[in-house]
Amino acid sequence: MSLLGSGWSEIELLKDAGVAGWFIPLRHCSSEWMGPTVCILLRHCSSVWMGPTVCILLRHCSSVWMGPTVCILLRHCSSVWMGPTVCILLRHCSSVWMGPTVCILLRHCSSVWMGPTVCILLRHCSSVWMGPTVCILLR
Repeated sequence: MSLLGSGWSEIELLKDAGVAGWFIPLRHCSSEWMGPTVCILLRHCSSVWMGPTVCILLRHCSSVWMGPTVCILLRHCSSVWMGPTVCILLRHCSSVWMGPTVCILLRHCSSVWMGPTVCILLRHCSSVWMGPTVCILLR
């Protein structure tokens, strides 16, 4: 998980990951489309500031491969509980299967700023409000 630290260039991340597309430096996410591995910009996503560029494992980040439904693993998220708004559920969080479209389920998330772990910027994101549990669809 040391690769997720700040100071790593895009080339270094991809090289050390061993698989093209594993690591995506988020500073480049808003300016270019990167395919089904959708970019997510996160600020203050945990109690520990990880710099403006938060690297996220988008493919095979879990010990179990979940198909086109991509797993997202935040640094320290799997080992340290950081509140109800940090951990993300991805496995079939939508009632309708949408192919490679990634469905992210966030608890207690809304368009209102609710602390350092909630503010998330997403490209091509559906903004439909679905109650306390917001289902965000990425394209």
